[in-house]
Parts: sequence; structure tokens; C-alpha cells
Amino acid sequence: MQSILSYDECLERNFRQASIYLDACFILAFLDEEHPRCNDVSNLVMQWYDMGIDKIGLSNHIYSEVVFNLFKNRIIRVLELSHLMATRRKVLSDEEALEIGDISTANYLRGLVSKDKLERIVNKKKPYHIDVMEIIKIVKVSNKHRVNLSIYYDSAINAYESFVRDLQESFNFETDFLNSDFISQIGASRLSTNFLLDIYDALHLAIAEQHGYSYLATLDSDFTYLTGNKTVILKIG
Repeated sequence: MQSILSYDECLERNFRQASIYLDACFILAFLDEEHPRCNDVSNLVMQWYDMGIDKIGLSNHIYSEVVFNLFKNRIIRVLELSHLMATRRKVLSDEEALEIGDISTANYLRGLVSKDKLERIVNKKKPYHIDVMEIIKIVKVSNKHRVNLSIYYDSAINAYESFVRDLQESFNFETDFLNSDFISQIGASRLSTNFLLDIYDALHLAIAEQHGYSYLATLDSDFTYLTGNKTVILKIG
């Protein structure tokens, strides 16, 4: 049995009645229309819908990773919009006005980032070399602006919850929320040591295997060197 399937091999696979655990990077690509793998991920999800898979697996670890990254992406977007307003006299659309939130807080955030890094954001020149969470720590000290951060936290949480609702209501996928425990930890330690996986990647695979999942869908190249794993890796990236 293959340990890893490439994207092209996934397209030829029959996933009927399969159980599939989603990695955080897979979900983030699905939610980001500008992600280079967004179309591939969306195509696979539609394939699973057409074939009639058994269920989708998510864990609290996935929740925390996805929401954390959605929050950081939202702050980057706020910095972009604020910089465009300041340097290009951009007029915000209604949607962009909702994204940016409180203008004074957005401008305060912008003031904590160098102009060259802001230009990199506007010109989509990754990596941006911005420590978003260090910036947020500074903002939290400000009595004036701290309260206005809640809109950015809410948006990240709401985006994840909306994704889960889409799985359940738009695609009619049965969705399992999987627990982890000491057995998961032991499995993750073994996988990390044997295959040099970062511990959070190893934990996801350990949870998927512990709960008997057929597949783990990911964009992460670190899974490339796995052998003998019970849960087959769907490597989209």
C-alpha cells in the first residue's frame, strides 16, 4: 500500500466511503483564493463530494493552527489597506472598510511597521519579515486600541466556523472533531523521531492514525519520507 499519493494520483483515486483528516495548510489554501494551490484543493473537495466520502476529520490542534494563521493574515491585510490609504489615497470599498475595522487602530498598527516592509506587503513580495504577534503585543498595551483588536480575532474565528459549516451544509460531509490524548502524544513522538517530522505534523498524523482515518490531506512536504504509515498522505503541494 502506498504511503503517499501525489495530487495527480489523488485525481485517479476512488475516495468513496473514505475518511479524510484535514491538515491546517490544506484548509488555509482552500480559504485563500490567492493561494497557488487553492484550485487544486477545491477540486479535490469537489471530487470527494461527488464520490461520497464517509467523513472529514478535524482536531482542536487544527482549529488553533488555522485560526492563528487566519488572524495573522487578517493583520497583514489591515496593514496593506492602511498603507494604501496613506500612500495611494485609496478609497475603501464597503467590504474593505469591514476588513480594516477601526481606522485609527489600523493606522497605529501601520506605524509599528517600517515602510519598506509595508511596500513588500502591497507588492506581494513574500516573505514580508513581519512578526505579527510582536506587533499585536504592543497594541495590547494601548488602552485606546486594545479593544479594537477584537474584530480581527472575531473574523479569524468566524472564518473557520464558516468553513466547518460549509463542510457540513454545502458539501453534506459528516464532520468529526477528534480528541487527542497521551496515546496521541506517544504516537507523535514515535513519528517525529522515526521520520524527522516537526512535532505538530507528527501529532496530526498520530491523531489521524489513532482514530482510524484512511487519509490525511496536506500541502506539507515534510511528509514525503514516510513509510509504513497506516493513514495514507494526500500530498497536494
